[in-house]
Amino acid sequence: MKKHSTSLLLAAMVALLCGCGPTQRVAWQLNPGDTYSIKVNLVSDLAMMFPNVDHKESEMMLTCRVKQVDPEQRATVEVEIASIKASMKSLGVKCSFDSQNDKEFKTVTKSKESRQQKYVNAFVNYPGQKYTVQIDSLQQTIILLDLDEKVRKASTAGTSGDMFGGDQVHMLLAEENLRQYVSGGLFTEPGAPKAKRGTSWHTGSSVLVPDTPRQNTQHIYTIDNVEKDTMANISYKILREDPDNASPRTKAPPPQPRSNFQVLSVKGEGQISFSLIRGRLLTLTEKIRVDLERKADRKKNDKTRKMKMYYVVKKDIEYIYE
Repeated sequence: MKKHSTSLLLAAMVALLCGCGPTQRVAWQLNPGDTYSIKVNLVSDLAMMFPNVDHKESEMMLTCRVKQVDPEQRATVEVEIASIKASMKSLGVKCSFDSQNDKEFKTVTKSKESRQQKYVNAFVNYPGQKYTVQIDSLQQTIILLDLDEKVRKASTAGTSGDMFGGDQVHMLLAEENLRQYVSGGLFTEPGAPKAKRGTSWHTGSSVLVPDTPRQNTQHIYTIDNVEKDTMANISYKILREDPDNASPRTKAPPPQPRSNFQVLSVKGEGQISFSLIRGRLLTLTEKIRVDLERKADRKKNDKTRKMKMYYVVKKDIEYIYE
């Protein structure tokens, strides 16, 4: 955070010298050639009879470059996956991956593939992959463009996939996450919200947990305070969306695979810090709980064994500027 504080101070001095002040709206300000990095931490925990039955952690570094900004202030940002670290612990089975150390790996037949090898194989080809996001600074236009093939397939796969890394990759690279990493998911029609305490707005999004269909959600944002007209602190709540009162969204979600689980509820909350001077996100933290129930097996006429469980998903995003 020291780097952020120093950058904000310098930006404030420049603003005073040039006679201009911070933006009056929570809106991105991007210029062609701008570069920055994004550090993502994503953790999911499954609780059944006891917590941490299935614990998965992912850390991903993204490098971003603003390719162009058109006359309508739509910024095109190219994003590259710079590195990935991941780990899992499920019922005593442990696996891990680090793209800095696992660049070379031994190829073996699937029949002889160890669990650790499967896990490494699930992640190893993603560093270096790219995708592009188009951000409109005022409108709710956050569009994914030009996804490399592996990213494209992972982004629309839901959470299906091998438990040894496959489902974890798909969750990390889900479409809604790829947008949120770059934009923060802040935008809503008809424009960027005013930087004023108490300002509130909502957007549509979705939530994914392993082996469960995507759940449409509503994010309700509120500006808690504005620090010396330089930074907005924003909180938000995440609720399962009522289909009859749907929020704006960029596109319909892709078809979802069948699941043995029924979602009972979705609740969450988050915090965002946004620099009004730079027109940039600084940090985002989010925690969501998804309660599930295993569906009864109709073939076995089993109507009594409806096991209940829940996932807790935590997300931390840090934006790093030169």
